[in-house]
Amino acid sequence: MAKMIWLALLCFRPAPFADTEDSYALYSSIYRDSQGLEADEIIGIAAKALPIRLYEGCVKPVTAEEREMVEAARAAKDVQTEWEARFDLGRPYRLIPSTETDKAIDCVQDMRMKKGPSGCEAYVKMRYVRFFSVPVFNRDHSRALIAISRSCGGLCGNGGLRVYRKTRAGWEREPDSFATCAWEA
Repeated sequence: MAKMIWLALLCFRPAPFADTEDSYALYSSIYRDSQGLEADEIIGIAAKALPIRLYEGCVKPVTAEEREMVEAARAAKDVQTEWEARFDLGRPYRLIPSTETDKAIDCVQDMRMKKGPSGCEAYVKMRYVRFFSVPVFNRDHSRALIAISRSCGGLCGNGGLRVYRKTRAGWEREPDSFATCAWEA
């Protein structure tokens, strides 16, 4: 079964693999240009890549390219990928191993509730633990379908399914794209 999934992925030119330079450049551009971060915030990123969940009504592909991207996302949903510390976010970040993700979320929640950071020193300047999906690119890697979620413990967090377009300045979100889901807890 695993070989069939990998063969299906290799048939698609949109390479939904986290080890492509474009994957790291995409997320680096998003967070390097973000205005929603505190000056001293350390970005916490879960090392385990988030699968793209294609919820009914959230994805409405119109073109052949968009349909191909959605099919590549479906094919990649079960692929397990770990991010490496290859982001260039223009600020400090910490890649959080899968074994520490729950503790990091609990620590972020405790700090939001003004509880002491006993055992949470590594997470003091994190506001969220972020989860990045493996991007699904179109054939020429000029567009990417991604999911990003942020958790701050309990019912605190948000995320979305979005499409980004590569420009000369970096990656910019397409406001009226075929994938426009957002969720909040």
